Amino acid sequence: MSLEGDQLQKVILFYIRSLTDLSLTIPSSSPPASGANNREVSELRSMISNLTKRVEVLTEERTSEGPRNRSLSPVLSRENRRALPPITDKNFKKTVHDEVIHIINNLDSSILFDTSKTFSKQKKSINKKLLPAVKAAMPPSLEVYDTELLKVIKQLHKSRQEIWKLKKEGKIDEHNKRQHMTSRRDQKMTRRRKGLQHMIFTQDSILDDCRPENMTREVFIKDCEKAVNTAEVHSDEWSTEDEVLANEERNDNIRSGRLISTNSVIKIHNKEWRSSRVKRILFRADEIGVSIGTGLSRKRYHLDDIDKKSRPTQDMANWWISSRWIEPESDDDDDDEDNDGDNNDDDNNGNDDNNDDDNNGNGDNNDDGNNGNADKNDGTNEEQNDDNNGNLEVDEHQGPFYLEVPVDIRRRT
Repeated sequence: MSLEGDQLQKVILFYIRSLTDLSLTIPSSSPPASGANNREVSELRSMISNLTKRVEVLTEERTSEGPRNRSLSPVLSRENRRALPPITDKNFKKTVHDEVIHIINNLDSSILFDTSKTFSKQKKSINKKLLPAVKAAMPPSLEVYDTELLKVIKQLHKSRQEIWKLKKEGKIDEHNKRQHMTSRRDQKMTRRRKGLQHMIFTQDSILDDCRPENMTREVFIKDCEKAVNTAEVHSDEWSTEDEVLANEERNDNIRSGRLISTNSVIKIHNKEWRSSRVKRILFRADEIGVSIGTGLSRKRYHLDDIDKKSRPTQDMANWWISSRWIEPESDDDDDDEDNDGDNNDDDNNGNDDNNDDDNNGNGDNNDDGNNGNADKNDGTNEEQNDDNNGNLEVDEHQGPFYLEVPVDIRRRT
């Protein structure tokens, strides 16, 4: 095992002192007792000379490197020794973000930031108290620069300050309602991504039935993948008070225990501009996504609720838009709900009272009887609004929600 730098120099100096002391015990004027002793003395003096030269070489090498700039900060010293890579991986960045929020939530309130003040006005206090506390609690596997931690803290402060303002203005209930809707929409998109992948792998006949004649399958599949990843295409699911529907759930024993004392139900708001082609694909993808997951924890209702503010964007595929849809001349309507859905980056996102993710595990209403005939997000009841070139026809003689599907596009079994 080789020794370098300071350690080697210390060892050499130790041996030099030891050998020097030993050589001094043998007077040079005294006649040697024998030839063997004479050789030992010569070897010791030779070793001292070699070690002395080695120390001189090491000293000269260290002097040629120039003076070192030593920092009094142990953090800066550690960072100078090993540069940390920038945070580019999304999963790692999210892990750091979540860990910082978890740490802050468990810190004493005396060292936290004040949501009633701006970040700049309390930056010194944050750098002196909050930042060191967060760093001390961070696990060794998550090593990041102080600037990255401050970004997360600043982002969290901004989000919680917005919540504080909403509470002060009496708008927090509407904000929470919007947050819940956004969370449900994200969960729906996740289900539909999984469902569409399954449809592509199994070559589901619905994909062939809904593909426009003048479009290649490759382009069509890309459009479908874009559709399930475009939030504006999916219908919104809003929580609202409806005593009649809530009582029906109680009578059928399908209402979650945490909601038993409320009248909150989830209603789907249809987007009228969507074509029956894209709705049919989205509904089938959602149906598969629910079946291969753990189901929905709450029932959805598709009645006559319409999202009057939703509009198609210019970058959407033409076949997503109904040929019968005409954009209203005015955006004024009686809908007082803002469907744009702010998604503040706070630690409460997705963990609300109306969390309907299929990852809820032991969802209360997972059996078919519970999810029953409820239109799952964008069911067949939704498709009766628009036939898009005659793919679906409504037989009014058998009720307004009866759909007669032409034989040539019926799903093959």
